[in-house]
Amino acid sequence: MVVPQPSPDTVSQQSVPTVQTSTSGGVAVAPTQASVPGEAEGGKAKSLLKLLPYDGTESLETFLAKLMAKCLKWNDSDKFHHLCASLEGAAGQVLWGLKSDATADTVISLLRTRFGHELQVERFRAELRARRRKRGESLQSLYLDITRMVSLAHPTSVPDLTQACR
Repeated sequence: MVVPQPSPDTVSQQSVPTVQTSTSGGVAVAPTQASVPGEAEGGKAKSLLKLLPYDGTESLETFLAKLMAKCLKWNDSDKFHHLCASLEGAAGQVLWGLKSDATADTVISLLRTRFGHELQVERFRAELRARRRKRGESLQSLYLDITRMVSLAHPTSVPDLTQACR
C-alpha cells in the first residue's frame, strides 16, 4: 500500500488535546484527556494549510493568488490571522497601523498600495523596453522573463500580448 506524501505547504495535525501549564522557564504544553472539536468527525487528523511567508521582495500578485487558493474554506477571521502571520520584513510593517476592526481585505488593500503593480506600470514598461538578452542566457529564460515583464507592464491586456509572443 502506497501512502501519499503531504505537499510541503501542508502541515498534518493529529487531534491530540493539550493544556498549557506554567513552569519556571515559561509555558509548557502537555497532553490532556479533553476532547477536541476535530475528533467528533471520526478522530481523523486535520490537514492545515501553511501559507508561505511574504516579505515584499517577490510578486504580490503571486502571493495573493496562493492565499486565495488556500483560503477557500477559511472564515474571515482565519484568513486575516493567516495573512498577518505570513507577513515578514517590509511587508509586515503594514500591520503596524492597523485598527482593531481590520480585516483581511484591509491588509490586502494596504499591501496592494505598497507592493502592488498598478502604481508601478510605467517602471515595468521602461524595464521591458530596456530588456536585452544577457550573455549566455537561454532563449527560454529570456522568453519567460519577457512574458513576466509584459504581464506586469500591461496588466489589462496580458492574454493578448502573451499570445503574440508565441
